[in-house]
Formats: sequence, structure tokens, C-alpha cells
Amino acid sequence: MQNSLEKERSDKVPLMQAFSTPAAKRGLLIGLGVMFIQQFGGINAVVFYTVKIFKVTPRET
Repeated sequence: MQNSLEKERSDKVPLMQAFSTPAAKRGLLIGLGVMFIQQFGGINAVVFYTVKIFKVTPRET
């Protein structure tokens, strides 16, 4: 158990080094891009008001 904890402590990578690889940068950009599109595309408003949008109201006949 002690060896496992020591190995885990020695395997830690600093945050800046973790995002220095091309794959990590690409993943970060894709994630931020999706969040940007969601925010400015208006999907958050649709999700927030989904119940009101799809609520069935009785019609007067």
C-alpha cells in the first residue's frame, strides 16, 4: 500500500505540462468551442424553458 501511494505521488504532472501536448490542446479547444456554441446558440434557454415550451394547455372549444 505504501509503495502504491509513493508511486502515485511520483507520477503527478504539473498542470502546464499536462496541457503542453498537442492532443490535450486539441481536446481543450474542442471543449471550449462546444461550450461557446452552446452559450451563444441559445440552447441553454431552450433547455431551461423546455417544460413551459412543451406544456400542453387545455384548449377552449
